[in-house]
Amino acid sequence: MAFRKKATKVLEFCPDLVIIPECESPAKLTFSNGSVEPKDKIWIGENHSKGMGIFSYSDFSTVQT
Repeated sequence: MAFRKKATKVLEFCPDLVIIPECESPAKLTFSNGSVEPKDKIWIGENHSKGMGIFSYSDFSTVQT
């Protein structure tokens, strides 16, 4: 949990897409200084502390067509 605290380490790998299980809701997500915020994101879950977060750091969009 607390992806916001680990985002910097994950982003060192320059991912296009990151899938985080047991991720806090976007309402709780605030990235620390120096962390790149995702271009797009989607979160699925009922418990605001443990959902599935999908974050795009590329041109991939979570919007369904």
